[in-house]
Amino acid sequence: MATRLATGKVTRLYANHQGAFIRLKYEGTKPKDNYFFLPIDQVNYNSMFSLATVATVNKYNLNIGVKEEAIDSETIAHVYYLFF
Repeated sequence: MATRLATGKVTRLYANHQGAFIRLKYEGTKPKDNYFFLPIDQVNYNSMFSLATVATVNKYNLNIGVKEEAIDSETIAHVYYLFF
């Protein structure tokens, strides 16, 4: 069954000039290169990056919803929303 949501612990979070990349430890289909991409031009980028940072530091489970129809190992997963 296709899913648009992944839930797990953040194992890596890094940012560059394009945006932020988030890697989760979870069961299920992984996105391309095993990273979820949060583009810097996302309307709530700063808030979403802060939420991902808090989840990383405190080892909280982070839920990531993607814009695509489903998480697919052949497709870059663009972050649409985040929550604990």
